Amino acid sequence: MQEQAAMPGESKKRVAAAALTAGRAVTRGLLWGAGKVAYGYRAIDPDVQRHLVHGPVVGLGMLLPRERSVVAKPDDGYLPLILVHGMAGDPTNFYALRAYFAAMGRRRVYAIDLADAVDVEAMGLQLRSFLEEVISVNGLEAEAKVDIIAHSQGGIASRIALEEPTFAARIATLVTLGTPHAGTYVARFTATRQGGELRRESPVFARFATQLPWSGPVRLVAFWSKGDLLVLPAESAAVEGAENIEMTGFSHLSYLLSPRCWQQVWEALLATAAEPKAS
Repeated sequence: MQEQAAMPGESKKRVAAAALTAGRAVTRGLLWGAGKVAYGYRAIDPDVQRHLVHGPVVGLGMLLPRERSVVAKPDDGYLPLILVHGMAGDPTNFYALRAYFAAMGRRRVYAIDLADAVDVEAMGLQLRSFLEEVISVNGLEAEAKVDIIAHSQGGIASRIALEEPTFAARIATLVTLGTPHAGTYVARFTATRQGGELRRESPVFARFATQLPWSGPVRLVAFWSKGDLLVLPAESAAVEGAENIEMTGFSHLSYLLSPRCWQQVWEALLATAAEPKAS
């Protein structure tokens, strides 16, 4: 009877021992897996690491509310500002930069949505129409100007729009962030129409080449980085004759997230922001 009574206790001990052994095995497995993941992450090029980290952060902006229409905004003492996103981008990509500019006092800012455009020519047309709407709702006079900040392919769309003299006459400064002004080899990995237009042999860039060295009438400030893995060669984001600013260690998305970039863009625009405006 005593031996039988002891059996349940012994059984519990064996179960506990087995559970402890299994727990240790799982813990070792998790630690091994975590070590492999950490090793694999460290084995990735730092520029790629930055891009992988920045992608989800930029994507968070899609959760924020967005402006559905162009409405008049009070004169803040600066030129109106239009933001142009890149391929697969969204107006909310600029949520952090807009917050920074608003804190600095520049709030008459508009972001265009190019999601429906099928190619850069259509983007250029949309941007021209968007500018006219901004001018109209704010009651700006014929000689009034605006500034543009464009990320990636948005800079290509902006330059397409600038080929129309009436549009160019309205623009004081175009700031491009990681825009492949001479195309990118990365576009060879895409089979879309927009991707094809970003290839270095694209007719778009043959047209742009005839505009070099850049001499205006629009002031062009081009931000570029050797760490930008989506613009290859990286120097394609610089423009002969323009004001080129190298951002050390920037990924393709760092421009949208880095306070250092926002500050330098702000300073780059001060020259035009201080110009007299028609009211």
